[in-house]
Parts: sequence; structure tokens; C-alpha cells
Amino acid sequence: DSYVRTVPIEEVNGKDVRAEIEARYGKNIIIVAIGGPPCQDLTSLNSKRKTDLNSDSRTKLCFEYIRLIKELEPDVALMEQVTVFKKGNEFYDIFIKEALK
Repeated sequence: DSYVRTVPIEEVNGKDVRAEIEARYGKNIIIVAIGGPPCQDLTSLNSKRKTDLNSDSRTKLCFEYIRLIKELEPDVALMEQVTVFKKGNEFYDIFIKEALK
């Protein structure tokens, strides 16, 4: 069996996803969330591009991933981490603080 979502992450509700998974497989399961929000704005390979991390850039999708993880409450959550440039380090600190709230 597979579980596929084909809507933008902004439209996904983690509690609804959990309810659907538990309805299909039961409550006594382990849920693992694996995510890879776009990181092009943060990677050191893109360090020459001027990125405003407070703008409506792709980095906002990282926060959508955090929101979804908090709603879903998986047993395990994984997310790719890239080597970031200086501005990316600032974002990383903000991201970690938000994730630990």
C-alpha cells in the first residue's frame, strides 16, 4: 500500500493525515515523516544570489514542513540539511528555534 498527497503543503493538515493513516492501518503504527523543503535559497552553491530570507521565498516551505510535523506528530521526522552560506546560517538558527517551540 502507498499513501500519496498531491496538494501543496500549505493545504495539508497533519492531523487529517494522521487520522487517514490511522483509519487505514490502525493506531498501533509507527509514522515516519521524511521531508525535503526546497533549499536553493540557502545552499552554499547559491551564495552569490541575494536572498531575502524574510521574503516570500522558497524558504517559507521549511516552516510549512515544521507546521505539518507538529500537526502530524510522527514518531520520527527527517529532513535533508544542506551546507549553507552565511545568510543560511541565520535562517538555520531561526528554523531550529521554531522547530523546538
